[in-house]
Amino acid sequence: MLNANALAALATAQTYIGNTDSSFEPLLELGINTLSDAFDATVGYRLIEQSYTEIVLHGSGTDRLRFPARNVTACSKLEYRTSKTGWTELDTDLYEVDTIAKTGVAGFSGYRFLAGTMNWRASFTAGWQQDALPGDIAEAFLYDLKRFTERRPDLASENLGGQSASGRAYARLRPETLRTLANYSLTVL
Repeated sequence: MLNANALAALATAQTYIGNTDSSFEPLLELGINTLSDAFDATVGYRLIEQSYTEIVLHGSGTDRLRFPARNVTACSKLEYRTSKTGWTELDTDLYEVDTIAKTGVAGFSGYRFLAGTMNWRASFTAGWQQDALPGDIAEAFLYDLKRFTERRPDLASENLGGQSASGRAYARLRPETLRTLANYSLTVL
């Protein structure tokens, strides 16, 4: 079974690799799950779209507030800390989330986000739909998946439902893939 953060559908992977044999599916699923986790870990956030609720952020003291993800598509709530336990929601007319460049940055209209530690809280949606990943990420993923399956043929015949097989799987990303993912890392912003 594919994890929720899977960067490719099983059918897409089978077509790319050129193997639609059902006995090959467990290895493909393991590869998709392992590599999806590795891609997410490399960029520092989940690439597949998900909703984040009440994520605490640090105020920058500038007119920009950085979210811990890229491709922010919506921000349903932005709050600032008013006391140790109190939060006040900011009027949506006062800020705008960059959903065009999708950098994961909220901009304040003529104001500054108060500088501080853990003094802002946001609920937002970020990431890409599986079939709408940037082309360079999708291409790197499928290429590395093919490489993974070619390097791990011994896993194809094992029962992959248990921890022992998945615990042995690892993803070694190519330098080209690491360069591609660096463009989507939070440190690039």
